[in-house]
Amino acid sequence: MATSNSRGRRSTGASGRRRRRRRGSGITAPKIVAFVLILIVIVAAVFGVTRLLKSAFGEKSPTTTAAQAKETTTVPESELTAQVSVDGVNITGMSESEARTAIMRKYDWNMTVRFDDSEKGTFALSNLIDRSIDSVLDDIYAKKKPDTDYTIIFSADEDRLASDLSEMEHMWNKAAKNGAISGYSKESNSFTYSGEEPGVAIDSEKLKKDIEDAVASKKFSAKIDVSTTVVEPEISAAKAKELYKTIGTFTTNTTANPARNNNIKLAAQAVDGTILEVGETFSFNLCTGNRTTEKGYQPAGAYQNGVLVEEPGGGVCQVSSTLYHAVIYSGLTTVERHAHTFEPSYVTPGEDATVSYDGYAGPDLKFVNSSSSAIAIRASYSNQTVTCSIIGIPILEEGETIRMSSHKTAEYDVPAPVYEEDPMLQPHEEVVVSEGDHGSAWTTNLIRKKNGEVVSDEFFHTSIYKGHSPKIRRNSTDIAPPTSEAESSESPQETVEYGPGGGPGVSGTNASPASTTAASPAGTTAASPASQATEAGGPAEPVSPPETTAAAEPTAAPAPAPASPAGQGGAPSSPTAEAPVHETVEPHPGF
Repeated sequence: MATSNSRGRRSTGASGRRRRRRRGSGITAPKIVAFVLILIVIVAAVFGVTRLLKSAFGEKSPTTTAAQAKETTTVPESELTAQVSVDGVNITGMSESEARTAIMRKYDWNMTVRFDDSEKGTFALSNLIDRSIDSVLDDIYAKKKPDTDYTIIFSADEDRLASDLSEMEHMWNKAAKNGAISGYSKESNSFTYSGEEPGVAIDSEKLKKDIEDAVASKKFSAKIDVSTTVVEPEISAAKAKELYKTIGTFTTNTTANPARNNNIKLAAQAVDGTILEVGETFSFNLCTGNRTTEKGYQPAGAYQNGVLVEEPGGGVCQVSSTLYHAVIYSGLTTVERHAHTFEPSYVTPGEDATVSYDGYAGPDLKFVNSSSSAIAIRASYSNQTVTCSIIGIPILEEGETIRMSSHKTAEYDVPAPVYEEDPMLQPHEEVVVSEGDHGSAWTTNLIRKKNGEVVSDEFFHTSIYKGHSPKIRRNSTDIAPPTSEAESSESPQETVEYGPGGGPGVSGTNASPASTTAASPAGTTAASPASQATEAGGPAEPVSPPETTAAAEPTAAPAPAPASPAGQGGAPSSPTAEAPVHETVEPHPGF
């Protein structure tokens, strides 16, 4: 029994030991998974730290491109390690801009030029040396191994120096003033003359050399005095009185319309005696101002946007057109000119100059005194004649003339008729008051002659004109006019005439004055006479006169000319036989 129990206990003990070994030995699945995860985390951490260290210490990645590698090895501008000195200034370790600043501290730029002791008598020159410094620094910083010592060879910046010299010339040069017309007295009908004045000019060539020498010598704070020369005037006051003459004149005839002639007279008086200095621009509208009833202008035929109206100042366009010719004949330069709405008849179409005052914004006649001395304008009206002249020292050479030549290039259809109902006519009866006319286009050339020979014939401008609509009275109803004993006497027939600028003028009892046309100088062609209205009221085509071969005395006196040297009124005598052309063009009634 005892033995049996002993084996039983051993058996029990062995079984227990086997059970204990199974519990304490062997790796479970959860442990394996946890171990793998920990290992992955450790590897990832090591890889990440390695990359961070490489990035921090500048180690190249295996994927770095050649361009990136080259960029990484370039020495930054601020890390120039070479030992470099420029004119004794050590720029080692500096950027190019820092080096420039350091060198400029050594060479402080403060060079000036002195003209006089006035407020504007000193000029501070632009920095003329910084480009010399830049040239050296650009060379240093472009090299991988620059030299250790550099010397700047200074020279003045040519572009900046030229600009400075031009500005100083503009500031300090003073042109000599010739003796010239300076005023006009309407009371004494004489001009006054201003005396001559010398001018001054800086010696630009010497000044340029003085500045360049100062730059080359590194005298960057030098104060350089300007040398000047006196510029003597070419014309004295006494000589001016001898040289001034009528250099361009033109005359047109007006109508018998008293209101229109009043306006022409007032406009001529406003323009008369105007003095224009060299380079000054004349404006007809600014000179006359607004043509108002307060100034004495009377209502007369004028066009507003192509519509005929009665407005104060109607007719003044004849003054501007007459003046326009005188300006062209003088050789002056026009800057603004406009054609009328309808063909004019007091000058050849294409050679007119309409004006209209509208707060200075309307069409204007403007020209510039492009001569070398002051000029004067003379304008006068008398006995249905208006004359404008330019007084000055001749611009054109002796024997030289400039004229306009115009020809029609297109003709447009007559506009649709305008009907006016007249119950005094028989039913469906029509009476033509005016036939109307065609619109047209005109081309104007400037012809320049020398001693009668054409030397140039050039396009000047184109002018477009509207046509007039026929005017017809009619009774478009079936109603007959009332009968009365008064019908036994026939009603007078109305006649409409188109006047200068296309406006209707006075009736047949106020006929135009007779044409008075002066001959042109030898070899020149006078302007075409204005078209004459037929008795039926229609305008005729302008006809150009034939070429003349000899000069004739003008039949109408020009505007009073400048005073003689003695101060008396009247036109100064011309030293040559080629006196300015004085032409008279027959007008037509109307605006």
